[in-house]
Amino acid sequence: MSQKPSSEIPDVAKNKTSYEIPLEEVGMDEVFVPVKVITSSQQWEIGARARVSIDLIKPERGIHMSRLYLRCHELLSKDPLSHQVVRKILQSFIDSQEGLCATAYLNLRFELPLLRNALITDFKGWKSYPITIKSSLHQSASQKNFQMSTTLEVDYSSTCPCSAALSRRYIRDKFLADHKDARNLTPEEVAQWIDTHGLSATPHGQRSRAFVHLFLDHSSFPLESLITTIEDALTTPTQTAVKRFDEQQFAVLSGQNVMFAEDAARRVAAALMDQPHIKDFDLSVHHYESLHSHDAFARTSKSAMLASH
Repeated sequence: MSQKPSSEIPDVAKNKTSYEIPLEEVGMDEVFVPVKVITSSQQWEIGARARVSIDLIKPERGIHMSRLYLRCHELLSKDPLSHQVVRKILQSFIDSQEGLCATAYLNLRFELPLLRNALITDFKGWKSYPITIKSSLHQSASQKNFQMSTTLEVDYSSTCPCSAALSRRYIRDKFLADHKDARNLTPEEVAQWIDTHGLSATPHGQRSRAFVHLFLDHSSFPLESLITTIEDALTTPTQTAVKRFDEQQFAVLSGQNVMFAEDAARRVAAALMDQPHIKDFDLSVHHYESLHSHDAFARTSKSAMLASH
């Protein structure tokens, strides 16, 4: 039979430290916690990894870590994720510490599942999109400063414009060399040459990824529509279920939308500038090269775009 805990169990965390040094952040990392997220199809309950923490401004030896854990789980289990819910959690962190802190932090990492249609056929498949949320609440005697940012990661394919141009030139020169003495070629003869030699050179493409760091209006949290906006701007997001007609269409889109990293960054930035609920953004695109062992990237921000006008 287990012994009933004593009401006089010591709490050594309340002891004074011999080092009166404030700590900028104290808490727990990699805490597993379910979060509720609403998409157009349903409300999801998704496993997330949380970093829950506060600053420690008083000379106590430690903080009440279990209170952070319990309040995080309790409040995230009640309502879908939003700015309001996150702010409420941060305020509960500060309140739970009985004057030990002035700032609370909550970071969340999870993957959002979205059902995506094939390009031509009726097939569908699931993709997961990494989401990172970073938030803080600083409370002073005169004011409260709440900040929250959301980072989306979106995969896509990019075909190099330079490589495409070089491939076209090689195919053109080969066609002229193979038919230097030909006169009045028929369409059937040209088609036959394309079938046998038309891909004597191919442009290189690579899987690429956009990292979009957003500061959203606190009245909205449209993760799904933002991801769709980014994918539509890039034109060639990676696919799920495909048949040959879908793969052919993807090849067509790739050929019609060749892009450097610079092009991709500008496309995404232009699309985000039209979104009224985005207060600010900072984005980068990374093209994981198939030609080089190194990668290409480009970065821009809303502030940089506004400053240029």
